[in-house]
Amino acid sequence: MHLHEVGAVDAILDIVGSIWGFELLGVSAVYCGAIATGDGVVSAAHGTLPVPAPATLRLLEGHLLRTGPAGAGELVTPTGAALVCVLSSGPEPDSYVPRRSGFGAGTKEFPDRANALRVVLADASGNGVPVEEVHLLACEVDDMTAEYLSSAADRLRAAGALDVVLLPVVMKKGRAGTRIEVLAPPSRADELETALLRETMSIGVRHSVVRRRSLPRQLRTITVLGHKIGLKVVELADGSRRSKPEFDDVQRVALATGRAPQDIFWLAALEAERL
Repeated sequence: MHLHEVGAVDAILDIVGSIWGFELLGVSAVYCGAIATGDGVVSAAHGTLPVPAPATLRLLEGHLLRTGPAGAGELVTPTGAALVCVLSSGPEPDSYVPRRSGFGAGTKEFPDRANALRVVLADASGNGVPVEEVHLLACEVDDMTAEYLSSAADRLRAAGALDVVLLPVVMKKGRAGTRIEVLAPPSRADELETALLRETMSIGVRHSVVRRRSLPRQLRTITVLGHKIGLKVVELADGSRRSKPEFDDVQRVALATGRAPQDIFWLAALEAERL
């Protein structure tokens, strides 16, 4: 993919200015409604291209789009699409408390509407915990052993799944089976659906869109007995935090020091309280 104008001054200002602005405003999450792409064609380095241009459309895969309005021309550029692709956590919340709003006007004139982009600074509902839209992929199998089911789950996680769970179920004729549920980001849903069919013996996948409320998290590093341990820190809706040492790191340090894993866990927990 070649973005011929990505080094132009206006593109650099668009990207740096947007990120800088969000940082100054203290924005913790960005949401975007359905994106109107416009219509017609646009002139580019490769000649006349349909709207949205190929690079723009590739960047917007997994996002909700709508064509038009009629006669609008190009409404989404690759630079704007890149910002949405990187920053957007999904569609706007069902409810929110607006704090500030602003409009940015373009130079192109439309006879029946304003050429303006609106940004709303708001507090999301739901105790301040953001809600995002994700895709749920599910299927059942009754002809795979535990080892192969575990391998399939690991490969799906490696392919970009947000989560993979295996649930025991009773299938037709009383056969014991397993339900595989995969939580996928919108941009990876189709790819993971294909992977689910490839990695398991299932011949069909149910695909639905669900809303997920997840707490903000970050990975920190602490030192215990001279060894590094990853620490997952979660921020609760009231601003307080809780943390948990990564088990793989706890196990590694326990083996290296000859201490019990429980000892390493509590030492890590005490170190985490000092952060």
